[in-house]
Amino acid sequence: SGFEIVSGQRTEAIIEDLQPLTTYEFTVVVLNSVSDEVGSSSEESVSTMTAPLVPNIPTITSLIPVRPTGLNVTWIATIDPHTQTDINMFRIEYYIDGEDPTEPVIMINDPDIRSITISELKDNTTYGVRIQAINSGGPSEYSTPVTQTTLLSPLGPPSVSFSDSPLLSPSLSSTFFSTSLLSSSPSPTQSNARRNTILTTSGRVTVIIVVIITLPIVLFCFLVSQINYFSF
Repeated sequence: SGFEIVSGQRTEAIIEDLQPLTTYEFTVVVLNSVSDEVGSSSEESVSTMTAPLVPNIPTITSLIPVRPTGLNVTWIATIDPHTQTDINMFRIEYYIDGEDPTEPVIMINDPDIRSITISELKDNTTYGVRIQAINSGGPSEYSTPVTQTTLLSPLGPPSVSFSDSPLLSPSLSSTFFSTSLLSSSPSPTQSNARRNTILTTSGRVTVIIVVIITLPIVLFCFLVSQINYFSF
């Protein structure tokens, strides 16, 4: 309790050092030079509650990369029910580390949420994240920023192509179908290794075909020699 004297024609006063979120009763007494005692003239009373404090600063407990374009952030936020009202929402800022933390932002209107996944980020990039809580008294200060690097995007699956390559002898009138696994950017070493593999395979095919062709001729010659032998 206390009082403050306002003189002259003033019709307002600022009462300081009050407790937040506390109901106070104010009585205004009008006095003049002929008043015999305090309260002998007209007075008016009114009750009102002081504003709450803003929420405590949230604390980010984890920031985990969940995919090349996403980070999962988890935080805690508390209030003092004697001086602060309940949290209404959270504001989350995320930004590339080293840049100004302005936009974009995520507004969380559910005060019970304590974890979300931030999506549509760049892969293999370090981001900073900070959070503030908001109640009827206003926004808290931002939490201490936490940084984390998103995952590196994996390479895409290899593509398969088929091409007609006359790798065998032209006299055999054969066509060898080669299958090559093509990466996005094959190195010279990979190209040479692939070429050597194809040539080695074609050589083996040539030997097999030659054996298949010459084997019946050898057997035929053997049978003819046997028939001549027994005929004598």
